[in-house]
Amino acid sequence: MERATCCSWLTVVVLLAACGGTIAASDDSTASRTSDAGPSDGATTDSGTTDSGTTDSGTTDSGTTGSGTTDSGTTDSGSLRCGAWVDQTHGTAAAEQLYASVTSDASGEHLVATSGLTIPSSYTEGVWVSTNGGVTWNVQTADPAADVDMASLASSSDGSVIVGCGEATGGLCTSTNGGVTWVCSSSTSRLDGWVGVASSSAGTALVAVNAFGDIWTSSNSGATWIDRIASGSCPCQQGIAVASDASGANLVELGGIHLGGGGPAFNGDIWTSNDSGVTWTDRTPSGPAHDVPWAAVASNATGDKLIAVGSGVWLSTDSGATWTDRTPSGVNPSGSWRAVASDATGTHLVVASGFPSWTGDLWTSTDSGVTWTNETAGTCAANQAWSGVASDATGSHLVAVASGGDIWTRVSQAQ
Repeated sequence: MERATCCSWLTVVVLLAACGGTIAASDDSTASRTSDAGPSDGATTDSGTTDSGTTDSGTTDSGTTGSGTTDSGTTDSGSLRCGAWVDQTHGTAAAEQLYASVTSDASGEHLVATSGLTIPSSYTEGVWVSTNGGVTWNVQTADPAADVDMASLASSSDGSVIVGCGEATGGLCTSTNGGVTWVCSSSTSRLDGWVGVASSSAGTALVAVNAFGDIWTSSNSGATWIDRIASGSCPCQQGIAVASDASGANLVELGGIHLGGGGPAFNGDIWTSNDSGVTWTDRTPSGPAHDVPWAAVASNATGDKLIAVGSGVWLSTDSGATWTDRTPSGVNPSGSWRAVASDATGTHLVVASGFPSWTGDLWTSTDSGVTWTNETAGTCAANQAWSGVASDATGSHLVAVASGGDIWTRVSQAQ
């Protein structure tokens, strides 16, 4: 396998960085598909603001963490409610899987998740598909894509086109029927280390990055792919994650692995492209967002509002030209943030934390990251090894997956 000599540290890289898609959609509901507009159990906090190296102290809103009446967990037709979130796979064959990523259409009804690693045998390696907002799931295990251990997924707005990447084998795979069957590209299967994919709203313009610096794009839903750095113009930082706007023209990539002198490191910069991946610009060559650990990135539909997470939560409102630290106040700024998703407007956001160890909580914002609410603290959904999150176009349907855990959804009235 090409560049197989890097596999020993690549495994660590992939575990550190769950790659994200674009305006992914997802859904959170009980088995009866009722909407939960009630208050969450978490506390809402203002985010500490850092811009051009200056950090504000940050303030805390009056929201407090309550004990909640559902913190102990209540079940409904097999699902388990924990505060605002519902464990949709509790007690089913889809429970306690090594989920790596999740994506959804714009409505939040069509969801696709991927799980990997068949050791121990209790885990299922495959692609999981739901057409009712996560209430029920069907797994594809015989399809070629089920064997590539896909680390990232992205969906078109109608859920028909799904793109995924294999972290160790298989290259880039696409589905044109919502994840039921897949075709894996032979031109990309020779490469390993794929960590991030993103899709345009139509599902025609796709982009993928891997941990060796390769950036590939497709303009025909994955039928063919173009290596955008074939000429050797590598940005000298290897890929961690990538996101796209609705058109597929405006892209954002997180760099995070240096392969130069001194051996591999996990820090890097934020890069953007406004020509569908043909050329790239380093947006954080200096300053507080330069050379820091990154994990996941998301974009709104127009590409002007971006959010990147890793050792903090960073937002841009000018297509990546400048970045502001919006990490919730009172949270360890060096803690690990593992996944992120945005609605079409960039107003409703969801992020997954992973501190102080590999477990953490789900946080949401309804004001473009100015304030945050920890929705799982103090509930039976707390301290999960969250590996992927997604949002529908309005931010009212959310979905999250946990490595070694379950698939969770949340439905609310978007504000």
